[in-house]
Amino acid sequence: MFEIRDVRQIRLLASPVRQAIIDVLESSGPQSAAEMATILGYAPDALYHHVRKLARGGLVTAAQRPGGTGKRCAVFALKATGTRLHYDPSNHQNRRAISAVAASMLRDASRAFAKAMKHNPVVDGRRRDLWVGRRTGWLTEAELEQLNDLLHQITKLMEIARPRRRTKLYALTFALSPFGTKRRS
Repeated sequence: MFEIRDVRQIRLLASPVRQAIIDVLESSGPQSAAEMATILGYAPDALYHHVRKLARGGLVTAAQRPGGTGKRCAVFALKATGTRLHYDPSNHQNRRAISAVAASMLRDASRAFAKAMKHNPVVDGRRRDLWVGRRTGWLTEAELEQLNDLLHQITKLMEIARPRRRTKLYALTFALSPFGTKRRS
């Protein structure tokens, strides 16, 4: 697992496009900008700026491989797989950077959800592919541990690299936080 601790690197991930690049490289392995653009539905030239920033920031490495026309093309890969952000609530800069990444993730999830609603999603049954919800509940420490174990299992399932044939790329965004953390008098 690669834990991103440097606040400058965390700040790089406050961009939904850069988060998407990291996600694709983690789920699909090394890719050219054109391959990533096909997966993400972007123009390749729209990704170069972001990939270069990630490379300069030390999150992505670049290598050359032969291209389809005999020319060499750049292929990008994660420096390490299993990326995680390091949370340090006692550090003001880390707290702000992590919060900016979380806000970006939630905005991007909202946009993706709205876009998916327009494309005849499956909204019932075991093959449901579009779902949003919110639950609040009183949890014991044991139940909080169980919830975290389940979220860990889900993230592990999502991290398995698979070939693109017969699979569909999904994004799962969730936020777990204490509700109403303001102290009552």
